[in-house]
Amino acid sequence: MSGQLNRYLAQRDRLSKELESLKKVESMGSVCNSLIQYTQSITDPLVPGTDNSNNPWLNLDEEEQGCCCVLM
Repeated sequence: MSGQLNRYLAQRDRLSKELESLKKVESMGSVCNSLIQYTQSITDPLVPGTDNSNNPWLNLDEEEQGCCCVLM
């Protein structure tokens, strides 16, 4: 019985982690859609001298930027 319980608990933990990952990806998908729309509305967001005050890319950390690039 305890072997079955341990397998169940391990599976529950794994699924819980997967769910958290999926929630993060879903959230990032929404952010990425905003970034895509923003990027399409300008020519190059990081050209020196360009007003970047509304650039949502600048609010993301490296992991989030990488995630968005993959989703694009």
